[in-house]
Amino acid sequence: PALLTAADLVVLPSYYEAFGLVVIEALACGTSVVISKHIGASELITDREGLIYQQQSPQCLAQAIATAAEKNFDIAEDFCQQHQLTIAQHVAALIDTAVS
Repeated sequence: PALLTAADLVVLPSYYEAFGLVVIEALACGTSVVISKHIGASELITDREGLIYQQQSPQCLAQAIATAAEKNFDIAEDFCQQHQLTIAQHVAALIDTAVS
């Protein structure tokens, strides 16, 4: 958490990530993200939390990083809670699934 909190941005330029846990880890630490549209967690990201770039190219990635570096993001302190991404919520869902 100390390293994620110290970072200005977390950049995940993957061609594909089913979810991209590092995105949520960064947001939980209050660090905004720059990710490609091919990251599953992109469904959760608004312009409050980070920037999603559309085309997979070095130029688009560089532009997205430059744009994000100039922005002030406003990540909700309870982002993970709002999106049911806390460990307690995950464990509760697993127990609920096992009991059902």
